Amino acid sequence: MDILKFVRGIVLILLFAFLFISCALSMQQGQTWLDAKTGPANLDLSGNWMCPEFSMAQLNQEGRNITGAFYSGGLIKGVVNADSVSFLVYDADTIVYMAELQSVDQKTLKGRYVPASSHLLNSKNWDEFARPIKLIKMPTQK
Repeated sequence: MDILKFVRGIVLILLFAFLFISCALSMQQGQTWLDAKTGPANLDLSGNWMCPEFSMAQLNQEGRNITGAFYSGGLIKGVVNADSVSFLVYDADTIVYMAELQSVDQKTLKGRYVPASSHLLNSKNWDEFARPIKLIKMPTQK
C-alpha cells in the first residue's frame, strides 16, 4: 500500500513538472515575440526608472534594443516600437514576465504585464491575466 502511494506521488510530481515545462516560455520564443515589433524607436529610455510594481530599474538603449535590470532582481530585454516598449523580465534563461507599455509623455510609460507563458505569447487576450505597470523616469543625477 505504501509503495502505491509513493508511485502515485511520483507520477503527480512528474505530471506537474511536465505541465509547467510545457507552459514555460523559452528565451528563443521571447526573442521571436520581440522581433515581431518592427517600428522605429521614437523614445529614448536610457536611464533610471521607478516602477511601483517592481522597484527601480536601470535601462540601456542602443537603437531599438533595450537591456537592463530591476534592482529587486530580474533582467530586462526588450525593444522600442514607435512610442511603445515591449520587454521580457527574466532570470538566467527563464522568462518570468512579458510587458507592453505605451508612452504617456517623455517621462512616463503605462501598460500591462503578464506572467510569461507560451499560450499568452501571441495572444491578444492578455486581459484575464494582465496587471498594470507604470515606469516613471527619474531625474539624472549630476
